[in-house]
Amino acid sequence: MEELRTEIRAYHRLADLQGTVLPQLVAHGRGCIEGRSVGVLAIELISGEAFLEPGEMDKRPVLKELTTSERFACVKALAAIHRRGVVHRDVRGANLLFRPSAGGAGRTPVFIDFGFAWFEGEHKRKAMRTERADDYEWLQGAFEGESKYA
Repeated sequence: MEELRTEIRAYHRLADLQGTVLPQLVAHGRGCIEGRSVGVLAIELISGEAFLEPGEMDKRPVLKELTTSERFACVKALAAIHRRGVVHRDVRGANLLFRPSAGGAGRTPVFIDFGFAWFEGEHKRKAMRTERADDYEWLQGAFEGESKYA
């Protein structure tokens, strides 16, 4: 439940980015499955593509096949998230989707799963800088196909 609360807080903090670099939050609340109370988060369906298939969620994809503009879009999207005081802290292939760009030219990155996010003002500045750098390091390694990211 803590991860769900963190994700909801991130969506609220990033409200102006919803529907662009993160999905639109549709609803959240509590539900019941097989007699157990569970947290529910409903987001828009992203009709694009993921880099990982089900069953590969722990693998790190190589993003070398992205165009230069798509790579730049990933960095810009992450920077927009960081500027709003949110550090994702779980950037990986399973949490990066792409939707078709408006006009059909290229793809737009969409970050999902903010359950481990940190928020500006709640952690020491040095720790926040380190976590932001880790977000970018994953992207850089995945772009270059470094073995530790493959």
